[in-house]
Amino acid sequence: MALEIEGSNPSVHPTLIKILMLSKNEIPWRQSINPHISHISTIQAGDVNGYGGIFDIILFNGRVISAIGLPHHYTSRTGPTWAYLTDHHGLTLIDAGSQGSLETLKAGLDTLGVRITSIERLILSHGHQDHDGNAYDFLQSSGAELWAHKMYFEFLEQDTFDYNFNLSSPLHNVLRHYQERMFDWLKNPSNNESNKHWMEHNEIYKKGHSLIKKGQVPSHIINDNEIYQGMKFIYTPGHSVDQMCISLDNVVFTGDHVLPQISPHPTFKQQLPSEISYKYNNGQIWSDEYFGLKCYINSLGKMLSLATDTSVLPAHRLHNNRRLHIRNVSRAKEIIRHHSKRMWKIVEAIDNGAKTVEDIAKKVFIPKKLIGGGIFAAINEVVSHLEFLVDSGDIMVSVSGKISSNKTTNFQNSIEKLISKPDIPIP
Repeated sequence: MALEIEGSNPSVHPTLIKILMLSKNEIPWRQSINPHISHISTIQAGDVNGYGGIFDIILFNGRVISAIGLPHHYTSRTGPTWAYLTDHHGLTLIDAGSQGSLETLKAGLDTLGVRITSIERLILSHGHQDHDGNAYDFLQSSGAELWAHKMYFEFLEQDTFDYNFNLSSPLHNVLRHYQERMFDWLKNPSNNESNKHWMEHNEIYKKGHSLIKKGQVPSHIINDNEIYQGMKFIYTPGHSVDQMCISLDNVVFTGDHVLPQISPHPTFKQQLPSEISYKYNNGQIWSDEYFGLKCYINSLGKMLSLATDTSVLPAHRLHNNRRLHIRNVSRAKEIIRHHSKRMWKIVEAIDNGAKTVEDIAKKVFIPKKLIGGGIFAAINEVVSHLEFLVDSGDIMVSVSGKISSNKTTNFQNSIEKLISKPDIPIP
């Protein structure tokens, strides 16, 4: 329920506005920038960061979208994964949450008065464990049909940590080193219990993927710009090779692509597996259309091509610190600015003497981000930005991995070009 009534649709009946303002379970959110949302009802409050929360988001056209906060089986600063349920030519669930969260999902559906077997389709925003980890269990329990982007099905049997590094890239050699360090850290006796917990869930997760790949559940492959009864699917890789956003009735379900408060990690450039490369990329080993920061910014440009008042329903941080964080697609501009500022900071660090990926990471991230398993994520993000700066001609990386500046800032123009024509494939 909104505290801000100004900026709402003038056709709303005054009695309805009075009811909205008198709601006892009101949680603040910004209605002024979300003119297509009538009100939000708290069905179940959950904790301060949204775990256990259930909300009904009611649009002015009468559509009801229920959001269910699902827990992870591991510690995550992103908060719960939000699964969304709506009736669109049959009950449709968007994202199923982390492996092991089926009982929480069932309990949420029970609270909403929905039988799991009445759900006709599950649409996955992308194939990361906190979004599709629960998919196979859900599909088995519900009998629903699985809908996902074609790249989801292609990558089903790819291991989570089996990155396709470019062995001739000095930047990727640094990544490989820190990936090995992360694995060593996980083997530390102090991490045995959590690592065992993770591996047990991961084995179940991989088995589910294998069964989906073998056709054990009904499925529908989605292509970019496909439209189903007014629901449009937009391919938006960059955080994940199979990420897509789903646009419906002036809202867009963004998965991890556009998040409030935080930005997802962009991927670094990777090889497509050979069998996929020949199928989709004419056998070319490398392609900016599927991986990397350039790819991610281009995909953010697709969001900016939607109507500016389109509301974003994210998979994380919908509710955090006792507030509902519902933004519109202009949030994509802020994420682009974040990455632009990071590149300015990296260029400045190089100009001031930083010569290695590690030097730059120490300038960009606070010390607590560079310990334990977190250091690989930090190095990953630095490398994705350095790759962009290499492509824009602003820096050079020697064979030994030493980084130097060309004293230019072409990257800003590169960003503008990417977001101005987002539907044109990157060469």
